[in-house]
Amino acid sequence: MAWRLAATATVLVALLAGCGGEPERAANGSPLPPAPEGVADGCREAAGVATFPVVCPTEWPDAGRPAKVRLRLFGSDVAYLLEAQTGFGSRSPVFHVLLGGQEKPFPVGFEGGGQRLRVTTRRVTTPIFKGDEPTGRRFVVTRPTRRVGTTRVHGHPAAVMKAPPYPQGGIHGDHSIVMWNENGHGYLISTHSETSRRAATRTAIQIARSTRALALAD
Repeated sequence: MAWRLAATATVLVALLAGCGGEPERAANGSPLPPAPEGVADGCREAAGVATFPVVCPTEWPDAGRPAKVRLRLFGSDVAYLLEAQTGFGSRSPVFHVLLGGQEKPFPVGFEGGGQRLRVTTRRVTTPIFKGDEPTGRRFVVTRPTRRVGTTRVHGHPAAVMKAPPYPQGGIHGDHSIVMWNENGHGYLISTHSETSRRAATRTAIQIARSTRALALAD
């Protein structure tokens, strides 16, 4: 694990091997502030390992206060996931952002895609025991993420997804997720708001539309 300081965001990058009409209208808001340098640093780190173009946002929710940058790399080149804490309780309603990409495109319709990027895709349960004896009940470990709308990112069809609450939604728990395919690869932006699902969705779409591809490292 490597640590790095940044002015306005907490960023965690994980390179992984394997938290409709209405969303479209909701995205027509004012431009977000420029993305902090810590986000660009994380994108460049991912681009140095990934075998496909990394897309990096140029806009970002107002973080409201400085924070540390945390960087973790897991030796893989087929998927990346960047996580940023922008300040829980700060003036920005969106405080948790994830951005990622994978070498293979998401499936048609998007549902069931994104497993490499830790999007939950199915209901998984496990038996509940009392001592060594099964109780006959089951604990729900994960629930599937559902599509709730559509939009467009860089002219490409995109899905607006709703993740189940944490812990059943995993790292994307209770997030609004925008997923799209571009140049044969799958990308996502995932946001969480403590106050407004609409704000989370609007911000996710704005961040997605602000992304620009980074050149592959030599």
